[in-house]
Amino acid sequence: MSDEFTFASLNIDLRAKMLFYKLWQAGPLPYGIAQDWANWNRETKSLWNIRIPRWLILFPIKEASSVELHVSGDASKWAYGAMVYVKTVSEYKKTVMFVISKS
Repeated sequence: MSDEFTFASLNIDLRAKMLFYKLWQAGPLPYGIAQDWANWNRETKSLWNIRIPRWLILFPIKEASSVELHVSGDASKWAYGAMVYVKTVSEYKKTVMFVISKS
């Protein structure tokens, strides 16, 4: 769930920022941009159904053989994005949990 949420978050946030950029340009709103806005608005309504656990390590920390914090980022002419997640490994279990993302 964590990785999917991260990429969905970056995608939704980035799409909104790019749409706002287009919306703020002078002149009448082109039909294609109006359609993009309507689609984005409809898609984001489902975000209320997402539940995000607030804990990052799903087993006692004493059982962890390693805990790693991973940070990744990228940028283009139009946008930037970064994400952080924590990877925890024990003898019996590996988990990767989303921490934060920004775009």
